[in-house]
Amino acid sequence: MVVTLAGGAPEHAAVLGGSSVLYSVSCPSASGCWAIGHPARGSAAYLVKISSAGRPEAERALAVPAGTALRVISCASMTSCQVAGTDNRLRPAVIQTGTWNGHRLRLYRVKVTGSTKVTMTGLSCWHSNCAAVGSAVVGSAGTDLILATRGGKPGTLNSGSGYALRGISCISATTCYAAGAAVLVTVTRGVPGDPQAVPGGWNGNAIECTSTRCEAAGGQVSGSAYADVLVSLSGGTAGLPVIVQAGQGYSGIAARGTSGFIAIGSRPHSTGTEDTVG
Repeated sequence: MVVTLAGGAPEHAAVLGGSSVLYSVSCPSASGCWAIGHPARGSAAYLVKISSAGRPEAERALAVPAGTALRVISCASMTSCQVAGTDNRLRPAVIQTGTWNGHRLRLYRVKVTGSTKVTMTGLSCWHSNCAAVGSAVVGSAGTDLILATRGGKPGTLNSGSGYALRGISCISATTCYAAGAAVLVTVTRGVPGDPQAVPGGWNGNAIECTSTRCEAAGGQVSGSAYADVLVSLSGGTAGLPVIVQAGQGYSGIAARGTSGFIAIGSRPHSTGTEDTVG
């Protein structure tokens, strides 16, 4: 379903057809959003156009190569989006990346040498320059992936940073910030720099940047329980982790225009969700 939040509280929900699953959503402006996922049956990319009122107004299932699973989307406008996912049926496994203009989906394959499984977890764009992060299984070991694209076409693929990066947010055509296991990393033209350690065993799952600062969302052990934790990044410098509440760790975060951020995660011992505004 698509749920609209107003002031951090659910306002209304719309159930989509065909028991489809959505993984990621991007709202480039007040004019609307695109969400991406897959239909309940068949091999297809499932894209949902969401109106400025927060209601789905178009649902499209588009044919993709068998084995392709598109999981993340980032839009510079309603007619200019980047998508990323994987094809784990191939050997080596590949990253599937490409563009969506509201009418046509164009995909490119990027082989991950020696891999048997690839997962893409984060994607961010600054106009036509984008960066995606994920991981791959190569032999018996895991490795990080950072893929830079320009104009929709794949560029540099870097691997093996060891930071377990899961989320990324770009502030310019050349600079992005990524969140991972106890680190925040500056990524320049697809290349990770030296990590900034975050104390307390924090695991970063997502990050969102505005023109002035970034907020990274994740979780860590607090006492005998797990907690939802935020870490601010200002001028490229990370602050201390802030424990917000008991939870399973935040899984996503987005900017609320110029008035802060909203993070989302799972409730403890529940199948429900929770959101935090700040």
